[in-house]
Amino acid sequence: MAELTFYPDTNAAGVDGHARQSESLSWANLIVADGNGHDDTAVLWQVCISTDGATLWDYLSRPIIVIDVSDLPVCTITGVVFSAYGTAKLDDCSISPSLNVYSSNPASPTELANGDYVHTRFGTTAYCDTPITYNAFNIGDPGTINNWVFNATGIAAVQAAADANTVVKLGVRDVVYDVGETLPTHPGSTQNTYMQCHSVDKGEGYKPKLVVTYTADILVTPGTLALSLTTYAPTIAISDHKVVTPSTLALTLTTYAPTVSTPRLVTPSTLALTLTTFTAQTWWPAPTLFGIREVSYGLTTAVIECNIVSTGDNYIYRHGVCWKIIPFVVHSLQESLSLQVPTTSDSKTEEGAGETGEFTSEMTRLDQNTPYYVRGYARNSSTTGYSKAIIIHTGMTNTGFPASYDKRYKIARGEARRGVEHPWEIYDIPEPPYG
Repeated sequence: MAELTFYPDTNAAGVDGHARQSESLSWANLIVADGNGHDDTAVLWQVCISTDGATLWDYLSRPIIVIDVSDLPVCTITGVVFSAYGTAKLDDCSISPSLNVYSSNPASPTELANGDYVHTRFGTTAYCDTPITYNAFNIGDPGTINNWVFNATGIAAVQAAADANTVVKLGVRDVVYDVGETLPTHPGSTQNTYMQCHSVDKGEGYKPKLVVTYTADILVTPGTLALSLTTYAPTIAISDHKVVTPSTLALTLTTYAPTVSTPRLVTPSTLALTLTTFTAQTWWPAPTLFGIREVSYGLTTAVIECNIVSTGDNYIYRHGVCWKIIPFVVHSLQESLSLQVPTTSDSKTEEGAGETGEFTSEMTRLDQNTPYYVRGYARNSSTTGYSKAIIIHTGMTNTGFPASYDKRYKIARGEARRGVEHPWEIYDIPEPPYG
């Protein structure tokens, strides 16, 4: 928040004084008269109501205060107070006047004229919610100041003047009898009622003033803000097993050209910057296994031996063998291998942590008379490595194979011997113990 104080003589534009009608008339005619006098050089201005004789009224004045507020920066006004020092008051008419601030519209911003008195040159919407009554009006030399705290209507009027870099034009009027056009009670004789304030011509310490509280806006002229962004496709080097994907980083810039009637509108959302960050992950190669073979087998068990050649430069925290049953219906060995290569999602042994070198693992709870594909596996923190696949079969308790088994067995062994290409090395399986 900031605050500035303005006076009628702050800049070249500005004036204070009053315009008047001085003529014996009825009250109704007095308030709508054209004006026949003014004063903008005296050391005071006043709201004055005077009577003439037993029934008529012969004087009414309306103060006009013009203040240049063009020194305000581009801002949003949050509060306004108009203040004037009282110098004298009198109520011989016994009508208890009260004063409020309204708009005015003098012909010139630097000097007053008789015609500025005309009532249609003044507004009727009060700029302050609480008028100052006769009893509350302060006087002295310079006296306690009288403050009119502006409401939303008054603040809006000053804001409009500030936005246009011009003057705000104020008028001080009696609330009930002048603005309200209510006939005062005539005292039956020549009397005076007035409330007087020091004008700017009284000098320092006496000047009426306008105190404006505001928040400064950010001034943005479209085109004055530019952001240059150069994009490129970086060359990514893999070192220490760090993998970075260039597409994981994105920079998005959205610009707007705001439409402004005056160069004072700014919305914080007019510039949007989106940045997506990422964390590079550590990648380790899979462990390498070799030399898998069947050591022994029984009716429902088999012992497999395999060799961990490399850990993938990382710790092996699980290893063993995995297996799947060879299907009964296959068209070729390649189809059988591609469909049935075992992984750790299938049946497996778990031998826990490991290191390079040979290990043995026992397969249990197998089916009798059944062929299996078997692979060794080892898992580090990044991925799982596998050995080549071998075929094993469990022992049999009857003589001969079922026809479907015999066909499957012969296709597997026969195509392997004829050198049919396939992704894993197939070891010859021993001859069936029967038939």
